[in-house]
Amino acid sequence: MGIVCELYRMSDDAIDELAKLDDESAENYLDENYAYVYGRYHSQGDTVFSMDKGWDVTRYLLKKVDPSENKILHKLDDKHIHSQFVKEIDNILEGIEIENLISQFNIDELRLNRVYRAESGSSDQYIEGHLNCYKQGFKRASEMNHGIVIHFH
Repeated sequence: MGIVCELYRMSDDAIDELAKLDDESAENYLDENYAYVYGRYHSQGDTVFSMDKGWDVTRYLLKKVDPSENKILHKLDDKHIHSQFVKEIDNILEGIEIENLISQFNIDELRLNRVYRAESGSSDQYIEGHLNCYKQGFKRASEMNHGIVIHFH
């Protein structure tokens, strides 16, 4: 199966509380409340945005094409992203199109940089699907003035 990446929309206060937990407790909380389809906060396309297989390829390419001076898309490597950064990331993501990512795709570079499942995420459809998921997640969180938690499981 491999590692799944999910974006969870939650308030900054909830992110701060989550950050206080030890790793195992935080993992259990996210699994029970967000990842689990019957979880209290699981609402696909609203609080949960799921990606499989080539999510890391898209994340790598997004960071590579980041036009911002402060390279804000490197925040995609963080577990917790507060609302102030979500808004900035959302603004940058709005301007990125699939062609921007495809033009930067280089399988040898991805392998060299140990990008997870580089071969699985090499099709345009995977990259576009994950780009759209990142865009949808950050757009929704920005609209709600919420942050994003990035969870791998």
